[in-house]
Amino acid sequence: MSFNWENYLSLARILHNRCVCDHGTPDEEACFRAAISRSYYSAFCVARNFARDRDGVILNNSASDHWLIINHYKEFRGSNRRKKNKIALILQRLRRSRGLADYEDRTPSKLEETTKEALKSAEEVISLLNSMCNS
Repeated sequence: MSFNWENYLSLARILHNRCVCDHGTPDEEACFRAAISRSYYSAFCVARNFARDRDGVILNNSASDHWLIINHYKEFRGSNRRKKNKIALILQRLRRSRGLADYEDRTPSKLEETTKEALKSAEEVISLLNSMCNS
């Protein structure tokens, strides 16, 4: 049985709620950063699998797949073009936030706000993909 990547979004929500409840604790920043990262990976992996399974995209199984998938959705010209182009834009934004959360030593500004945006963005990607499954 394959992993349900939407579970990462559930985990991201749990981490975000913990941050809010434990405001001011030493691990607050780590929770926000982890929530941003899991939000991105949830959206990316669901989008990756959709592109692979529905659109026939051949993956490299490497870090280059992140741009491969974003470009697939960005350059898509078939049915659901607008939805897929929107997914590309959201994934790009999420990937930038994830990069800051995972690699930046300094505390990113507006971390709590960025976390909320990441959760909302991941939900939107998954919702767009689900709407295409049902159409």
